[in-house]
Amino acid sequence: MSVLGYSALSKIKKNLDAEFGTAQSTQTKSIISTISYSDLNVGKTFTIDLGTIPENSVLIHSQVNISEPFLSSASDTSYLSVGLGTQEETEDEFPVERDYRHLIFEDFGLNNTGIYEYQGELTGTSDKTLNSFLNSLCARFDMLGVWSTGGSLITARYTCTGCGSQSAGFAISGYQSSTLTSCETYNGSSWSSAGSLSTGRRGPGSCGTVDGALCFGGYDSPTYYSSTEEYNGTSWSAGGSLNSTKRYVGSAGSQTAGLCVGGVDLSGTYSETELYDGATWSLSGYMITARHYVGAAGLTSNAISFGGQLDSSNDDINITEYFNGLLWSAENNLPAVISAHGACGQVGDALSSGGEQDGTAYPYTYTYDGLNWRTSNDMSVARRTCASCGTQTSALNFGGLDSSTYKNTNEEYTLSSLSTLAQGSLELQITYSHR
Repeated sequence: MSVLGYSALSKIKKNLDAEFGTAQSTQTKSIISTISYSDLNVGKTFTIDLGTIPENSVLIHSQVNISEPFLSSASDTSYLSVGLGTQEETEDEFPVERDYRHLIFEDFGLNNTGIYEYQGELTGTSDKTLNSFLNSLCARFDMLGVWSTGGSLITARYTCTGCGSQSAGFAISGYQSSTLTSCETYNGSSWSSAGSLSTGRRGPGSCGTVDGALCFGGYDSPTYYSSTEEYNGTSWSAGGSLNSTKRYVGSAGSQTAGLCVGGVDLSGTYSETELYDGATWSLSGYMITARHYVGAAGLTSNAISFGGQLDSSNDDINITEYFNGLLWSAENNLPAVISAHGACGQVGDALSSGGEQDGTAYPYTYTYDGLNWRTSNDMSVARRTCASCGTQTSALNFGGLDSSTYKNTNEEYTLSSLSTLAQGSLELQITYSHR
């Protein structure tokens, strides 16, 4: 631990005086906490309250010393974040990326050893280091998922869609040399042929399960579709039509409560949302930003849309929006611009995988906790216009296109629990100055 000289402490006192009025003295204190793997015994996320930092404090120095790694492999699947949870907040928002001053360490990998430091800004010119409220100092541990190779699709395809779960997945339609009507179901290890669509489609939406699915929209050049088909586990039959023809939509929900958002046809890109009640589609709220190649997750009354492409420029974007069943509102953005990606999960546990940026396929994975997106481990194979299904803790990503090849690749995403850690120890030291 480095020792602060008189000059540095004098600067801190002067900045506190300027911010809160003159005081006679400024104290410097440290919080030290030792954490071992045995403290991390629940779930995928675990937060430890390290203590309280008083009002009118400046963070001076933060240090983590990992004496024993938490993971024996080189793969970064466990992360530490340290920050301040402000008691003035009405929600549990740690670490708070909307208010960056609360964050000290973010997504720090725990697969190595050593001493790592964050030096506070002694000038006092940044809110990153100045606390105007009573704060709780927290350390949060997160276990991220890893991808493994699953059984390959029977037919390589891209611009397909998918629904279901990791152990009961559904690959629907798509394109390989020509538009496909064929569909496949996954049993957790291999794919089998399923009932064929009446109308082959590229870029449709889908939702539901292998025994009760919807497929809607899409196109087969030059025709754009508004038609919907319903699957009963064996065969497809006609359902109610969308209010607009469109492809590259975001989709979520179930066969009797489906959501279709965004998309594009010859008239341009849509911001509209359509909801399905098992028989008919009705128009609902409009996204703030119209886009196609957009991802969606959740339910008809509780959903998010993320990423996509704009209309005329086809620029990829990182925008996330939340839907409450009536209206859309802005949320925290994805870490990178992305479109034509796989999307699955629920609002508080969404997963984005694969996709493209400026026409180039990439393997990146992001997880959403209802507030912030986090970067997870990459897929093995970069793919765009791929499909996904399942949950954030247990998902599939299949099909797609790399630079020029239609893919039959299928990868499985699995999230480990912190309770599986069998080693690891670290010491945290946070030094601060206050009145």
